[in-house]
Amino acid sequence: MKDLLRRLGGRIKEIRKTRGVTQEALAEQIEMSPQYLSRIEGGYQSPSIEMLAKLAATLEVELWELFDFGQPGTVKELRE
Repeated sequence: MKDLLRRLGGRIKEIRKTRGVTQEALAEQIEMSPQYLSRIEGGYQSPSIEMLAKLAATLEVELWELFDFGQPGTVKELRE
């Protein structure tokens, strides 16, 4: 489970950085503390499905793309 959380957190961080968004800005947009987002990205916190949906919507990706650990970027970016 810890490996899955680390991979998920890393993927969220990767997409966030690709978008040029800081942790603080993303946390503010989805109304969470930057510390909580940091724990999610570090793989130390398990986000709820509701929080994952908010992250995906704010990052403008499909929910499943947060779990696509095999591809750099997003499907939309790869198509472009």
